[in-house]
Amino acid sequence: MLGDVDADIANRLRAMAFRTISKHTAGEPDHRVPVPQTWRRAASIDVPVLAINGALDVSDHIAMAERLVRAVHDGRAVSVENTAHFPNMEAPTEFNALLARFLETLPN
Repeated sequence: MLGDVDADIANRLRAMAFRTISKHTAGEPDHRVPVPQTWRRAASIDVPVLAINGALDVSDHIAMAERLVRAVHDGRAVSVENTAHFPNMEAPTEFNALLARFLETLPN
């Protein structure tokens, strides 16, 4: 719920979304490139993967991250309590610590 997210973070996200929307026009070409069979292709990822979720994020986002880390050879997932979709913005110190610990486990 929006009330569970820090108001400053919500305001920053609104501003980011507004800037993105305002720079696009209705007649603009669609430059997206479809990437087929992403879930099947995920199994070929041969580097460690860390999914950092916000524990308050919507369940389908958390489920997608869990599916990804199960699909790859070395996948791991962690949740940051009291954060939603942007744990890197909502709890940057904890996010950075989780990421640093993950990177320390990788071979040189």
